[in-house]
Amino acid sequence: MEAIRKRMAGDPELFPPHAMRGGERPRIGPLSDLAVGQTFNNRQELSVAHVHRPTVAGIWGGYIGAYSVVVSGGYDDDLDEGETVIYTGAGGRGKDDEGTYGVLPAQYCLVNQRLTLHSLQGNKPQTEDQTFKHDDNRALQKSAERKTPVRVIRKLSTSTGGTYYRYDGLYDVTSAELKDGKSGYKICQFKFKRQEGQAPLPQIGPPDAIPFSATGRRGSRSSRSADPQ
Repeated sequence: MEAIRKRMAGDPELFPPHAMRGGERPRIGPLSDLAVGQTFNNRQELSVAHVHRPTVAGIWGGYIGAYSVVVSGGYDDDLDEGETVIYTGAGGRGKDDEGTYGVLPAQYCLVNQRLTLHSLQGNKPQTEDQTFKHDDNRALQKSAERKTPVRVIRKLSTSTGGTYYRYDGLYDVTSAELKDGKSGYKICQFKFKRQEGQAPLPQIGPPDAIPFSATGRRGSRSSRSADPQ
């Protein structure tokens, strides 16, 4: 079994080099070269820096828990209060909405043991209940159970209409619950609380750190797995 695991880990089709950082596996918690308040122009920069590997999905997780999340207010039930965040999970779009574990970018999925481009069809309304069987939701649930933090990145807007991403520190996943969403379907709802002892939380608000959800440009009842947040 161990020999098989090593052989799979060394297969560039399953685990491409760009999904690793200096040969390391994805890491939970802080990164040595990442500072609170550090900004990124787009999702590709976040991915290359290994802060949040998926270039589309809002949740990056694995079997041991979640590594990072992007907060952009993509669901009606989301609430961002800075030090605390109410975050809606992934899923609810049927078979086209699949989660991905580990080091693989979220826009890819493993089909018949071959790495193929995931079908991304943009924002779609939620058409069914979310569940904790979804890989991404299960990863965040694991973080709550294991009491491991996630890196939180916020999507922010400027007064001139531009957008960017900012790393705002480590947050604990203090709850993971299945609730009735405003969409009429069940949602996996998570509560994040910012850890103490970090650099202060940077400003959130005008003129140049406006939460993306406040701009009115978010998708309605969109799926995190298909929303390039």
